[in-house]
Amino acid sequence: MRLGLFVALLAGIAVVVTLSFPLTGFMGSVSDDAPPIPPAPRCFVLTHPPSAESPYLPQHAQLLPDSGAGEFLGSRWHRGAVTPALFGDAYVAWRPVGADSVDIVWTHDSAVMRIPAHREGVGRIVERGYVSLFDAVLRRELAVHARPVSCVAS
Repeated sequence: MRLGLFVALLAGIAVVVTLSFPLTGFMGSVSDDAPPIPPAPRCFVLTHPPSAESPYLPQHAQLLPDSGAGEFLGSRWHRGAVTPALFGDAYVAWRPVGADSVDIVWTHDSAVMRIPAHREGVGRIVERGYVSLFDAVLRRELAVHARPVSCVAS
């Protein structure tokens, strides 16, 4: 009887520890075949399904060609701007991901928004950095619809 109770408690502790063990957030790999950065800014109108996070998500993004954003997560990022700029543009950055997508971050600890780089389409918003297995299993991705627009008209 005592052995069974011990095994049950040990298994319960193992489950709790496993679910809270930190894992690297996964967004997919960044390809080295990214096209050259366009010389002019690119702008996108971003729409999201209604959610609790909606007030904190950008509705417009401007991707600037200069690389003044520095290094995030070990790769080169470029400067950007978003509206609403809840925390200013100090942490807004983007990077090309392969030939057809870009990643955008809008605060120093925000999720990552991956959208199509050159066409209208649906992207996704996922957590970056470290999450637990528990968070990874229960957290949902948010969809984002990106539509390229002229930067002058936006």
